[in-house]
Amino acid sequence: VLNNLEFLDFIIKESKFSTDRDLIQRALYRYENYWLPFYSNLMKSKCYTSHDLYPPFDIAWIWRCHMLSPIEYRNDCELISNDGQVLDHFCFSLFDMRQKQKLCKSLWDESNIKAKFDFYDIETSIGDLNEYKNYVFRIDFDMIKMISDKLSKFYELVSLPHFHSKDYIEQFMDKYKLYFFYSSQ
Repeated sequence: VLNNLEFLDFIIKESKFSTDRDLIQRALYRYENYWLPFYSNLMKSKCYTSHDLYPPFDIAWIWRCHMLSPIEYRNDCELISNDGQVLDHFCFSLFDMRQKQKLCKSLWDESNIKAKFDFYDIETSIGDLNEYKNYVFRIDFDMIKMISDKLSKFYELVSLPHFHSKDYIEQFMDKYKLYFFYSSQ
């Protein structure tokens, strides 16, 4: 939970792709066209696990948001990934994310992906800038609207101090487990 809050804090405060619709569209293009097939191939090779690698932050943000709609996420993964698999994604500390990105970047650079790994280099983060502007996304729902309109409001809520308290989180998790226990009876 704290890793998720740290990541969300980083995305909202340190980057523009939490609200800039053009950057969200660019990140979504990179996620759909580069990351999902690339990561799917790596997972299929069984040389790496989902705990070894971490995508560029723009893609990680899109991926995290995509997983907030689990049915659409499953359907889109089955459509876009090379073998129809649903791909795991974990949230690590920012320090661990950056360490895992180093390995991932070297694998990305060795692949035939025409775009740069690092999203900060706007001109080379997409192979052909016109290509993404005219691209028809295969992802089923309006993620651009969801990200730009709703998630900054969500951040305002979860950035309150009690959400960073381990005691509060433990109490919440206990209640959540009880909810699942009683709902399964």
